[in-house]
Amino acid sequence: MITGPTSYLSTMDGFLAHWAAVNADPLAAPNLLTRDGDTRANLLSIRDGLAEASQLVETQLNGKEIGRARVENAKRSLLARSQELGRRLRGVLPTDSPFLKAVPDLPVQTSAQEIFLKPMRDLANLWNRVNDDASEFVLSGDYTADNFKTEVANLIALYSVLSQAEMDLKIAREKRNALQNEAKKILSAYRPAVEGLFPPGSPLVVTIPLLYPPAGRTPEPVVATASFDAATTEAVVTFTESDEAELDFYEVRGVSGEVYDGDDEVVLGKISKGAARSFRTSYGLDEPGTAASFKVYVVLNTGNEAGSKAVTVTRPVV
Repeated sequence: MITGPTSYLSTMDGFLAHWAAVNADPLAAPNLLTRDGDTRANLLSIRDGLAEASQLVETQLNGKEIGRARVENAKRSLLARSQELGRRLRGVLPTDSPFLKAVPDLPVQTSAQEIFLKPMRDLANLWNRVNDDASEFVLSGDYTADNFKTEVANLIALYSVLSQAEMDLKIAREKRNALQNEAKKILSAYRPAVEGLFPPGSPLVVTIPLLYPPAGRTPEPVVATASFDAATTEAVVTFTESDEAELDFYEVRGVSGEVYDGDDEVVLGKISKGAARSFRTSYGLDEPGTAASFKVYVVLNTGNEAGSKAVTVTRPVV
């Protein structure tokens, strides 16, 4: 049953299995056709393409999050050096020095790309002017103006990589969504095709898979919490117990990054009713500064489900 992007493949697999049984019946041989002329082979092709496209979205989303973390780490390093440079200049230059008047206001960590980069470029140019006027000005750890310029250039390159990753993700999503729509069209036409071919109550009619969960009550969500285990570099997700009588299982799903978008969620694990309500994963936490967001879903035996509020874990920058 389709309850969201994570359920398309399993739903299609159920329909494919049933379609194979239908095609084996003499009434449908050699192939059942939907009203649009689609066959089981068409659905299978879309299923395989969707599996690949969904994996690509996950890969691109993870790449975008790594790119974002690297940009933030580079900004953090440049800010620290910029602040040190300002302190050192104020400590050694006369109060009426024109160089002091030229020190730009520093951006904050969350500043947008150009707002952040402009004062960094200005500082790099100012540092060169200070060096031209006197002996070379060096910060702690023998950090020079050339080191600073290299870091600025590196940040510009990282911004470019991040921008490309964002575009790649957008394209991958569009391709995945198009395949989901194609799949839904075929699946929606499957039931009337079978019911038109076989008499009511026949085994192949009563066993047609459901496309969506039946109308019913949405379960109460659980409350999830998450923390980072530095020893294992894993997120630890825990959650309260559901008192739903029709509870089938819990499902932990995740998205790379600080924003939970249900269209991009992936299933990370299934937890049986009565099992320990704790789940460990390194998903989305590939390097320092990366983040991942998680939800815990209560899934009823009717297929109806409800997710907790998202919780986010960030791998600390060492």
